[in-house]
Amino acid sequence: MRTHSLPRAAAALLAALLCAFSGAAPVSAATMAAPLGTTVLQSLDTEFGPTRAPRLFTAACGQGEELLSGGWAGFSPFVEVLGSYPSDEQGRPVAPGGRPSAWTVAAYNRGKDVLQLQVTAACLAGSDGQPAVAAATDTRADQAFALAVACPDGTVRTGGGFRSEWTPQLGGATVHGSFPSGDTDWTLDVRLTPGDPDVKARATVTAYAVCLAGPKARAETVPVDLGLDKAEPVCTGGGDIFAPKCVVPRSGTASALCPAGLTLTGGGYQLLEGDLPGDTAVLVATPLDPVARRGWTVAVRGDAPTDAPITVRLSAVCVFAAERPVLDTGPPIVTLPNPTGPSRPLLVALVGLGGLLLLLLVALALWRMLRRDRGEPAAGVGVEVVVRSGRSGYRLDGFREDL
Repeated sequence: MRTHSLPRAAAALLAALLCAFSGAAPVSAATMAAPLGTTVLQSLDTEFGPTRAPRLFTAACGQGEELLSGGWAGFSPFVEVLGSYPSDEQGRPVAPGGRPSAWTVAAYNRGKDVLQLQVTAACLAGSDGQPAVAAATDTRADQAFALAVACPDGTVRTGGGFRSEWTPQLGGATVHGSFPSGDTDWTLDVRLTPGDPDVKARATVTAYAVCLAGPKARAETVPVDLGLDKAEPVCTGGGDIFAPKCVVPRSGTASALCPAGLTLTGGGYQLLEGDLPGDTAVLVATPLDPVARRGWTVAVRGDAPTDAPITVRLSAVCVFAAERPVLDTGPPIVTLPNPTGPSRPLLVALVGLGGLLLLLLVALALWRMLRRDRGEPAAGVGVEVVVRSGRSGYRLDGFREDL
């Protein structure tokens, strides 16, 4: 039977090309970082008089915004903050794994006058991020202890806070430090405050972390150490028998700024040296930079028994979008069948497609020309089948056996 080798060669070449393309290396990729979003500050400014129990004040994120963290500005040492935590819009704490929508501050007014309080919620706008709350609760009778909570894998820590339960008999706890630690943790440094002097103090404290899932992001902390200034001692009382009681006024304010291109999401404060000048010494712990809105601000003021050094570290939590591979713009994606598994998209160059098409056209033209050419058969045995009226006959012309 006469055959033509060119069509078979063209078919083999096409099959080889398809196999080569189907086994091609992965498409080239570039790396880029999509914008993470913009931090929007939602603030509640309020006034409240003397209280016998903590009052709750809540600042909520707007429509389409996601909570990242929060803070407060008390402006007076008579404002005692017992909680600063992620919540719903009614001020209820969010359970672990829940999605927060607001920031709540629980505060006492220990003075006799009406005092001011500002609560700030740091919210993320223009992002597909999905924040959730991680929480750890413990009941302790230690005079001082630490409590930490960690964000789960696959999320980014954006902020954190605390909440302390208080009763007249058992007392409560004051937080002398609320700060990011490591890559995923939020840590509290806690001191007990007694209630009834005849009852051993005990407190239940919860540490919170806000964890962002969704967009591929990374976080870093920017620390700034604040050494508290000291003024001249102030002495009161005293007489012929008792020496006067003297205190040293201490104060300081500082901000930690996120570098350009990074998004401020939260922050905290940690006592590095000495003791805070009182349980209500931290007056401000909030994002308060009104110009760039990239800074975490902490203000401390109180009376210390000595002029020994006191150093507070404030840390801004700064988040940025991590680089991720994206397909280069260019030729369309072509999907070719894969007999050994599911089809996969391949990025085929336009020049390659054009060359393949041209090759097929040339092969087809040559094949058609050879079909019209009924010249001498090639050397060797040639058998041609002729069909007439449904019958087959064998023509032996040109039949030759070479020995």
